[in-house]
Amino acid sequence: MRNSTLKLPNWAKYITLVAVITFVVAVYSEFWPAPTGLDANFKNCLIVTFDTTRADAIGSYGNMNAYTPNLDRMADNGVLFKRCKVLK
Repeated sequence: MRNSTLKLPNWAKYITLVAVITFVVAVYSEFWPAPTGLDANFKNCLIVTFDTTRADAIGSYGNMNAYTPNLDRMADNGVLFKRCKVLK
């Protein structure tokens, strides 16, 4: 009688492990109660990025001719970053 164990490459074992962990976390989070009410102690975070719009085309960055009321309102009520560094 032959040994019929399935030999998987290392990358397949890694992907299987990640899939199983993701599944377990997803199932576990279904039954975890979400915080509600004023006692939730968490803050929402929304990061808006654009890769095709320059900063000088948005009203909150100083362009008085730009019509961007929603972005301007988000910048007024949130955090507006004036400088950005890109690492290569």
